[in-house]
Amino acid sequence: MGHLTPLLLLAGAILLAPLSAAASESEDFERWRERAAGGEAEAQYQVGYRYAEGMGVEEDAGRARRWYEQAAAQGHGAACYNLGVLDQAGKPSRRDLERALGWFERAEAAGHPDARAARVGVQYRLGVMYLTGDGVDKDWGRGAEWLRKAAAGGSDDALALLSKIDASDYAEPGDQRDAVAFYRQGAEAGDATAQAKLGLLYREGVGVRQDQAAAFQWLSRAAEQGQVEAIAALGSMYDEGAGTPRDPRRAFEYFRAAAERGHVGAQFNLGSMYVNGDGVERDLAEGLKWLYLSRELHSARFLIFRVESEAGQEILAEGRRRAEAWKRGERDPVPELPAPAPSPL
Repeated sequence: MGHLTPLLLLAGAILLAPLSAAASESEDFERWRERAAGGEAEAQYQVGYRYAEGMGVEEDAGRARRWYEQAAAQGHGAACYNLGVLDQAGKPSRRDLERALGWFERAEAAGHPDARAARVGVQYRLGVMYLTGDGVDKDWGRGAEWLRKAAAGGSDDALALLSKIDASDYAEPGDQRDAVAFYRQGAEAGDATAQAKLGLLYREGVGVRQDQAAAFQWLSRAAEQGQVEAIAALGSMYDEGAGTPRDPRRAFEYFRAAAERGHVGAQFNLGSMYVNGDGVERDLAEGLKWLYLSRELHSARFLIFRVESEAGQEILAEGRRRAEAWKRGERDPVPELPAPAPSPL
């Protein structure tokens, strides 16, 4: 029995340790509360923190908030920051991101190291809320404004989202002009999607004066980064002679590059060029291959009907075989883009 005593004592010490820690936390809380009652800002923050985390006292977000507010009134940065966290999380009542933003701004002014990132994050979330109507009335203008602020603060997510907003979805010319400005910000920063969208807006004259030369320039920059919408659009511009001299061979090469990357519109245009022998030697089987792959388009189905009425069964079967092989992944290597024509600007 004598050999068991040390083990029992050790077990007792292990069991008592949590009680000792709890007692220590409770005593620590009381010491901070006494100092907080005397008006010390750091103590008020510490009491609030302990209420928020349930350290030495029962967790209570409402009391945590009240103590944080007293410390914040004295310019305590961490208290301001934690008030922003509470508002962001909806504690103890409803979520209020705009109020959270105000607290993060005050914390940033007080020098809190994490406040700037938190502020930018809230600005991004507000932008998304207003764009999507999540809990607020949908308001593109306000959403875009918040995203612009977040992007200016260094949010890559905000900049990427601004680059993906389609200005043509918004009927008001003022909204379209705002969207053009946002695309331009991303385009000048080198974002390929923004460059492509800006180019397409110049091409269509949406939110900006139509300018085919500017469209060609921005789309070329995006295509150099492999942006497939831009590659397909440049194929159309070479085909039409828009913003650059007409060049059917270059149009074919751009359509082929986009088609091999899965762009349905480019697949139709490529099929049409093979069928008509425009920019490439006529090849009905290869043309049908690309038309079958793009048959979700009405124009593709119409052209398929025309070709099937004049081509023999052997050509039709070969076209279908090639299309099925492409779907299975039996494809030619994705072609490199040809050197662009000299910029007209």
